[in-house]
Amino acid sequence: MKLKLLPALSLAIASLANANNLYNKQLAGPPEEFDLMRPVQPEQTAITSKTALIPVSLTETKSGNWYWDSQLAVDDSNFELLVFSNGSKNWQIELVDPVTKQVHVAEDIARDRSFNKYGMDRNNYPADKYDFQNVNKGHWNLRIRTIGEPEQFDGYVLLSSESKYKLNSYKTNLDQIKGHNIHFVTQSTTNEDTIEALKDFKPISSATMVVTHPNGLKSTYEMFDDG
Repeated sequence: MKLKLLPALSLAIASLANANNLYNKQLAGPPEEFDLMRPVQPEQTAITSKTALIPVSLTETKSGNWYWDSQLAVDDSNFELLVFSNGSKNWQIELVDPVTKQVHVAEDIARDRSFNKYGMDRNNYPADKYDFQNVNKGHWNLRIRTIGEPEQFDGYVLLSSESKYKLNSYKTNLDQIKGHNIHFVTQSTTNEDTIEALKDFKPISSATMVVTHPNGLKSTYEMFDDG
């Protein structure tokens, strides 16, 4: 029995001997580089956006035409509207003025209209761009309609302006281990020097988060307002 234990004992002694030869690696450098060695804080990875991307999904009306509408919060008299319809030519874009309540064809009141591809690297998508100048501020109603069946049923609209309000979003930790919880924060910010601009104004009334799973399924979650 003792002979059988000798090989195991020899291996243990050898392992201890190797462990004694391990050396800790020390990070060294001038004091001004110490901050570079620290883990990145989650807030520093925040994505800041000044645009609103709204999904479009046309639905059929009783008359056999197709329709979609939504409100656009415009707080700058100059703004740009991009319509991503995958090249569809039978989408009719209308805007309702928040002050006069007049219905306008987007092209009629836009200072300029152009067609181009937008995106990053090879991920480019065709879009109609409308440039509006000196328009009324407020909640514009955007309507998209087609006569008969649309060439494209779904798409996106993107609203961009020089608004002083922006949206910050980030994960509260860098943990991406399967089975662990991941928390997200989204908050309104301003490009002004102080937060007084947000003191009496709450640009966010509610928030939801849409998560696309690896299999393509989407889940929508209500975000909790912690003040």
